[in-house]
Amino acid sequence: MSVLVKEMDGIPDMECEATIVSELKVFRSLSDLVDHVPSFLYIDKNGVSISYFIDKKEVKSARNLEIFKREFQCRSFGDLSYIVNEQAGMPSIQNYEKLLAIPSLVLNYKYLEDGVHHVIFNFSRKDLERFSELIMELKELLPGFSIAYLGENRGISRTLDIMKKVPGLSYSSMKLEYDPGKIGGIMKYKWIRKIRYNTPHSVTDAFYKFEDKIPKIEGLNVVSEKHNLAQLNTHGDEMFNKIDYLEPVIMECQKNEVGVMYFDSIVMTSFYNNYLKNVMADLKILGDANIEVRKAGPLGEFLGYQVD
Repeated sequence: MSVLVKEMDGIPDMECEATIVSELKVFRSLSDLVDHVPSFLYIDKNGVSISYFIDKKEVKSARNLEIFKREFQCRSFGDLSYIVNEQAGMPSIQNYEKLLAIPSLVLNYKYLEDGVHHVIFNFSRKDLERFSELIMELKELLPGFSIAYLGENRGISRTLDIMKKVPGLSYSSMKLEYDPGKIGGIMKYKWIRKIRYNTPHSVTDAFYKFEDKIPKIEGLNVVSEKHNLAQLNTHGDEMFNKIDYLEPVIMECQKNEVGVMYFDSIVMTSFYNNYLKNVMADLKILGDANIEVRKAGPLGEFLGYQVD
């Protein structure tokens, strides 16, 4: 996967893996049902929410799943059951918003295993002092919070090795050809970007590596002029500004070559068809465009695959 592994590997240059041991019954019950539970952080105008998805094919007991669904207000989508924790009902969730206020910070992967929340972040060395201050604050506020690792970026392959243990994850690679004369803004430049976290369809918050020098764009946060690294939050057509918790995208990278754009993503398999439909709908705002699905299937089958 050239976009995910080769071109963005090691960017940003720092990594933190944090763990949070939770005593809440809902998370203990989740861990009793499934060994590894992918979770998804989502930010919209109402704040932060975190969803946890369970694939019924992976549960240890179908009976216990039914009990769990009744007790914890589970929602359903095909073979998936999921719960959503919102900031209003769990104030500690807003701490993620504080972390993501650091422009260079990218959420790589979040999951629940054996009752322990694992969160893997990348961020720029430039923001190390600010990040460290927030981490110390979190250690005071959150019982059970600890740092498993803080140091140089260990590479995306390590995170992918964790993900490949989850049977219900799929990889997708798409190519979009569009008319560069009909669209401006950030699309006028060559870059590769990594989406920082899940947002409504009209919002894209991403960490960029520009091919040439960083352009002058309002709202852009320069991380490194030397390495052409920056962060930018962009807003599109408001018709796509809808709250959609059924958007379990774990990782998404995109590359723009002005007229051609590439998308690499990791999503939950049960949602893949809907994810593809949503991508197609979003891309219609670019006007006449040709979209090609290049590769799609179980994540484990594509690790190490290189796009030509």
